[in-house]
Parts: sequence; structure tokens; C-alpha cells
Amino acid sequence: MRPPPGYLFVMCIATACARSAPPPVSQADADAIRAVSNAYTDAVRDTAWTKWASFFTDDAVILPPNTAAQAGRAVIERWGRTLPRFKDLRFEPIEIQGCGDLALVRGHYSAVVMLPNEPEQAHAGKYIQMWRRQRDGSWKLYRDIWNSDQPRPAAPSPRTRSD
Repeated sequence: MRPPPGYLFVMCIATACARSAPPPVSQADADAIRAVSNAYTDAVRDTAWTKWASFFTDDAVILPPNTAAQAGRAVIERWGRTLPRFKDLRFEPIEIQGCGDLALVRGHYSAVVMLPNEPEQAHAGKYIQMWRRQRDGSWKLYRDIWNSDQPRPAAPSPRTRSD
């Protein structure tokens, strides 16, 4: 007798759901991620781009605002070298969750941006990061996206037609 259509699919799902879930991110893991995040912040503040890039996995992807995704540690490092200097840079993790070898961090950042020949500009925003535990137990950034809390520029007013 042949099983009904979809039987194998349902059995696979039921088996997968019956497995125990990986443990949640422990307090020790959350503390380790915060420590790496602090070192990451120091590297950006010091414009130590090779060190900064070392906090990413080889296959990491960053999703910066207003530009294309940057994939791979070497590409990420080159992109980082284009950034202006920052002072008073802070990354504040608000929430760290996850399970097994993946952790998701939601946070807030703030900095003063120092552009050449421009006044200093205060800047703040939010971020989501995905961290992956490495074989040696350390944590590295796997995905990173952020955007500004600054209001977007006002849309140009509609032109009035004069006849």
C-alpha cells in the first residue's frame, strides 16, 4: 500500500519539530558578544580597519544605508576605509537573543561624525546584528544592518503650473 501524497513531507516536519531546540544564548555568551562589540567600537574609533574587519566572519555581509551590500571580510575592510573619523562613538546593545551558534543583537548607536572641512555632526541610529559562534567558541559578526534616526530630508514641494 502506498502512503498518501504529502505523507513523507508531514513526517519530516513532525520529526524536525520533535527534536529539542538548541539552547538559548547564555549570559556568558551575551557578555562575550558585548565584549567583542566594545573592541569593534574601539577599532572603528581608532580607524584600525584591519582589526575592525577581523570581527567579521569570512562570509559576512553588511548592509549600510544608501549603498550596496558589502560581502566578504576583505570587501568590508575596504569599505570601512572610506568612512570618516568618529568621536564619542557608542554602540549600545539593547537586546541579545538567539539559540545555538547564532545570536541576534538589536541596539542603538551614537557618534559625532568628523568630516574634513565641515562642522562636526552628531549622529544616532539603530542596528540589528547577527553574530555566529566560531569553532573556538568566539563570536563574530555574520550580518550587520543599521540606519539613522535623523529625519529624512523633506521632499521638494510640488511645482505649481503656471499657464
